[in-house]
Amino acid sequence: MRSILQIEVERKAWVPDPEKLEREIRKIARPGKTGRKADFYYAPAGDRDPIKNCFRIRLEGGKSWVTFKDKKILRQSEINRETEVPIKNPALWAGLFESVGFRMFVRKEKYSRIYRHRQDPEITIELNRVSDLGNFIEVEILCREKREAPQALRKIEKVFRDLGIGRREVEPRLYIEILWEKMKGKRYRFHPRARGLERAYSLPARD
Repeated sequence: MRSILQIEVERKAWVPDPEKLEREIRKIARPGKTGRKADFYYAPAGDRDPIKNCFRIRLEGGKSWVTFKDKKILRQSEINRETEVPIKNPALWAGLFESVGFRMFVRKEKYSRIYRHRQDPEITIELNRVSDLGNFIEVEILCREKREAPQALRKIEKVFRDLGIGRREVEPRLYIEILWEKMKGKRYRFHPRARGLERAYSLPARD
């Protein structure tokens, strides 16, 4: 088991017209793979501010990871110090977290089309559809050291200008902040005997 530590610099924005924006993206970036990510976020039971010290289990392409991010918001962008550990049997890990007092409070499902910038391949552009939220663009650069973050942020800001994305469309909040607000106090139920992590949680039935 090997942990991965990296600095992630990214900015996202709402996308009212994905097809129109995709045409602009293709002018500056090469299309790559598509994919789906399912994220399950955990925090101590009863925590009134679960987002502050949460971690997640991610499922993607038959693989899974536990990830913790030390988050910082700067100029409407995220600068995250990310620690990631690959795991097997995520449902077993979820049961362990639940048994020691953690609760899953937000689930996020994201469908992505990924592009690589033609002139600067370290810049990744994602056109995303997030379940229960809508369409977004994310522009991201991974850095080896924190001192590289300001330059990465300038590059990301230029991509936004090149694509014609204004400040009004930029979303500085985390996805999980928006999803947590939409939950309005609802809590997930854990089903330890369910087959697989994606079947292990359910929301209470709506009135």
